[in-house]
Amino acid sequence: MTTLIPDLLAHVAAVRDGACDDNELLVLADHLAEAGDEERAELIRVQCEIARIPDLRRANAGEGGIEWIRSLDRDHPAYVEDRRLLDRFRAFRDRECDLLARNPAWLAVSDPPDGIPATITRGFLTVTLPHTLCWRECTKCRGDGWLPAGLGEEFRSDCPDCNATGTEPHPVLRAVLASPVGPWVRRVRVEGRKPETGRALAGNRTSKAVWYNANRPSPSTMVPESAELPEPIYNRIEAKEGAVGRWKVCHTAEAATDALSLVVPRWARGAK
Repeated sequence: MTTLIPDLLAHVAAVRDGACDDNELLVLADHLAEAGDEERAELIRVQCEIARIPDLRRANAGEGGIEWIRSLDRDHPAYVEDRRLLDRFRAFRDRECDLLARNPAWLAVSDPPDGIPATITRGFLTVTLPHTLCWRECTKCRGDGWLPAGLGEEFRSDCPDCNATGTEPHPVLRAVLASPVGPWVRRVRVEGRKPETGRALAGNRTSKAVWYNANRPSPSTMVPESAELPEPIYNRIEAKEGAVGRWKVCHTAEAATDALSLVVPRWARGAK
């Protein structure tokens, strides 16, 4: 696996932590190829093409949809185009499998390599970890966020290890992000944490997916523990349908889960 030079590492980080759109990815692929990492550059290009083809098929089918395409004569232009797109999809999938088989180190998140599940999409990794291996109570301040500096509450100092949050990245997550594949980890899927759905909040509005701030529990609601997040992670979640101090609402459970998976590695990289 090619060692990233500082300038290229900074470019990878900027794409990884940004919108990660196709234009940015293809520019990154060009830079990787110039640096000698031709196969990873090709994987990014191939996976970008794979991601585009379903949209191209839907656009080709129009309002009739894929079922309409299947009802057409085989010499109909729309049917011919759909077959061409499917052939391209299969060819790109075959090449993707070949590249991944030739480069097992791309997915070697741990030792043994299959110890931590990982997938790769458009060049970047999604790693799956239980929440107990993502964060933990700060070992220095024991979750208080402060340290005694003398007698009385007025003599307190913020804990430097957790930035006064009481929560720190788990050593396993730190090890994943510090590993050779660490710069390519874009998402961390958190097992054991899922947003609550269906609760009515803010009047008569029914929420679609809610994360709760574990550090500011609501006195009037029974909050499922699986939907609670430590405050430093909760604060980074972007709410799509409004937010208050104790909960944040996203459009769907899938969107809420994906938001968490993006936030966890960014938070861990920024923590001390």
